[in-house]
Amino acid sequence: WNGKQIIPETWVEQATSKQVENGSNPNSDWNQGYGFQFWRCRHGAFRGDGMAGQFCIVIPEQDVVVAMTANCRDMQAELNVVWDKLLPALEPEAIPNDDAALSQLQAAIDALGRE
Repeated sequence: WNGKQIIPETWVEQATSKQVENGSNPNSDWNQGYGFQFWRCRHGAFRGDGMAGQFCIVIPEQDVVVAMTANCRDMQAELNVVWDKLLPALEPEAIPNDDAALSQLQAAIDALGRE
């Protein structure tokens, strides 16, 4: 916050590390362990869960945060989309700026209208 770290790094490491064992299925994100209000996930990630598929997934290795708002009964399938589609598409390095593409994207967003 304004150049100051408010939450100690050691607390974040502990909070997002496995503190409680909760299963043995390596293919289930529900069995990767539980920290201090954070679930562990596959792929070295962790997440905060809301109701019915609302997630905030942090993937430190890729420097990515994914916010998902949904009303989904099969929450594992929802997480699998992140692992099967998004994760493989991530580039190892930031791509160069593309001002023309950014302008096109902004125009498309503006065309959607805002309420």
